Amino acid sequence: MWILGEFGQFIEESPYILEKMAEESREVNSPQLNSALFMSVFKLFFKRAPETKGLLQRQFAEIV
Repeated sequence: MWILGEFGQFIEESPYILEKMAEESREVNSPQLNSALFMSVFKLFFKRAPETKGLLQRQFAEIV
């Protein structure tokens, strides 16, 4: 997850992999996992905004 956030601009499928991880993390309901996922999505947003905008919005909605 960390690698996708840090180097996602080099990994073609990174936004879609994080999206799948986000769907699967809802079942686990772990604060540490959710925090790591949020940070990865947030970092990737600054590198690939069009592809991660929707995912970031959903992550924010889950926090609130």
